[in-house]
Amino acid sequence: MHQAILEPTVAYTAGQRRYGNPLADLPTVMQRLGYIQSRLMTARRAARRA
Repeated sequence: MHQAILEPTVAYTAGQRRYGNPLADLPTVMQRLGYIQSRLMTARRAARRA
């Protein structure tokens, strides 16, 4: 489920521009994307161990 959220979100933020830069370059957006990616990696590890 996290993978299905992460891919389109990254594509959207890379395509949208705010303040002359891609939306993905804003610190708050980068932090939230990192959090989503962290949760994805954690879920993958838990699935492997199960």
